[in-house]
Parts: sequence; structure tokens; C-alpha cells
Amino acid sequence: MSRLPLRGWLKANAVACERLLNSPSTRKDQKIQPSRMKPIPLVLLAFLVAATSLRSQDAPIVVSPDPTTTHIIGNIANGTPSPPAPVPVLPNFAVKSSWTERVVREEPAPLPGMTPVRKPVNVTVQVVEDPHLPTPPAPVPVNSDPAAIARFKAMVAARPKVENIFLSATVYDHQRTKLRWYPNGHPDQEVIAWSALDFNAMSGFSKFTYNGSNYNLFMFVGNDSSEQHRRFAQRRGVTYVPPVFPDLPPTGTPAFVVTQGDSTDADAIAPITALHELYKVEGPQLVAAYQARAQARIEHEAWLRANPPQPQDVLIQVWKREEAAAQMAPLQETTTNTGGTP
Repeated sequence: MSRLPLRGWLKANAVACERLLNSPSTRKDQKIQPSRMKPIPLVLLAFLVAATSLRSQDAPIVVSPDPTTTHIIGNIANGTPSPPAPVPVLPNFAVKSSWTERVVREEPAPLPGMTPVRKPVNVTVQVVEDPHLPTPPAPVPVNSDPAAIARFKAMVAARPKVENIFLSATVYDHQRTKLRWYPNGHPDQEVIAWSALDFNAMSGFSKFTYNGSNYNLFMFVGNDSSEQHRRFAQRRGVTYVPPVFPDLPPTGTPAFVVTQGDSTDADAIAPITALHELYKVEGPQLVAAYQARAQARIEHEAWLRANPPQPQDVLIQVWKREEAAAQMAPLQETTTNTGGTP
């Protein structure tokens, strides 16, 4: 790939940056007062473009990740059911006494529109002999060895940097996503951006790495349907006004536009940049996993409608632990009366 001479590269980036700063949209959205504007050297402008990728609402931010340092950690959920939990091996209980009552239980409806199932079931309580289960191990004592503490601190220091992303994503008609987050947890510094991605596909995982840092993703995704809003408005006799989206590339392009907050704050924008770069690398796998989850959900809902959960009988088994009583006896013998009249 050919490269521009340094002087030409600086000049080209400086011109692009000047256009962004002087555009009407940038001046209006960023609310920069003319009296506060100061001349910026060309070299500094070029540095801002190269080092921090200056964000503007006029130009969507398109990313180019390094696939060797950007990837999902662990598996992507694709709708495959988890293996059933192992059936616990129960002791051979010796029943001392037992009684049963007939009660009506209600199994909640698993899906909207389904009717809860109510039916009488048996609730049985059994008093059984002590099965002599193993005593739980005592808590591990705190290790105060200086060498062990030093090794632990060194291990913690050697871990990769971990960032937590707390993100709200509202997907409109599976075409655009409104993102909201609070950099560094400051509730008064909300940042809002619009993405050309359907963030439903950004689910199914919780950890990923980007640019030498590990991220934990805590995201709430909601979907908004213009057609549903339109039908609801029609029933009420009002006019539905759809949201106004900023200019973005076609749906599925890893690009976003910041519409609220400081778009030049690299630390504030870093989490969203990381997610879009992750999509550039893992996009096909994420989309395929999302489609598989959606199909699995449809099949599971159909199975639930054909096989609604039924209330089941209940068995409760209780016993008095003999070892616990024996351990408490010495404590009761050594207890002295320190109050009242001797």
C-alpha cells in the first residue's frame, strides 16, 4: 500500500479536521461558542485525527480492528440447550413418620396469552432418620504469609486490564440502535450514540478483548417496532411520529454517530468503539448465533404451547442432625450465668 509523504498526509488530515470543526452540524450539536474558538495548528489537527479519531456527527465512525487482538472470550450462545443438571444421589432415607395433604397448585403461564394451569397435587412431609451427611469443611483460614501475599499481588498486577461496559441498547426495526451509557459510572455524563448495527446480534457473550484490554459487557437490549407504534396510534386516533435517525451507512455496517456527549473524549467513546471493532471481526459468527437463538426460541415457544408445564407433587424430607446436637452439648455445659441473681 502506497503512503502519502508526511507533509501531504498532515495537510490532508488538517483540511479534513477543519471541515469537521467548521460544519454547521458540529457547531450546533457541540454548542461551541465562536468566542471560545481558537486557531489550531495544522500539526495538532492532524495528530487529533490520527491519534484520537476525532468524532463528529457529520461523519459516522467506521472502525478497522486488528483481528489478532480483537475477539470474543469464550463461546457465543447459539440457542443450544444447556445439558441437564446431574441428578443428585440421595441417601437411603429411613422414614420415621409421614403425612400428606391435598392442595391446589398453580403453574404460572410460561408465555403471554397462555392460561395458568391449576390442579390438585399431593404435598407430603416425611420425618426421616439422620442420614449422617458429611460435615461441611471449616472455612479456610486467612493466609498472612508475606510471601504468599506478595505472590497474590504480583498475580493480580499481571492480569490483563479489565473494563466493565454498562450499556442500554434500543433497536429500532432491526435497522438502527440507540446506545446510552455513562462513562466511568458518572450519571451526569450520559453519552448517546446511534449505530448502524442491530445490537440484538451483540448478545450471547459477556467477555471480549480489544487492543490489549479485556471487557465485561453488561447490556440491556430492547426492541422498538414502528409498525406496532403505528397500529397503536391508529387505534387511539393520533398520528405516529417515528424517531429521526442521523445519517448512517447501511444496516450492518460497524459505524456509529455520537449525538450527545463529548465525541472527542477517547476514554468515553472507547467502549462503543471496542464493540464495533469486535463486530468487524466476529460479525458473521454473531449474526449466525443470533439467528440460531431466534429460531430456537420460536421452537421452544411452540413446544411450551403444546406442552404447558403441569403442577407436580411435592415431597419434603426433614431430619434432626445428631452430630450438631452432640457438638452443641459441650458449649451448653461450659456456659455460665453472668446475669441476674446467683
